[in-house]
Amino acid sequence: MKRGSIKPNVLLAMERSEGTKKASDSDLLKALLDGRAKMPSFKGKISDDEATKLIQYLRTFKK
Repeated sequence: MKRGSIKPNVLLAMERSEGTKKASDSDLLKALLDGRAKMPSFKGKISDDEATKLIQYLRTFKK
């Protein structure tokens, strides 16, 4: 993943979101790569594999 590709505030917002906790991994992958509402698209900035690893990382925060 390119350093600085995803700003920490985007990760924090995703981690804290109830929608993130309820969403399937495939829904999160689509939102991450295509963007959603105010969240920008990261397609072309990170690979599918990096996005999948990021979602796995976010799941570690699930309470």
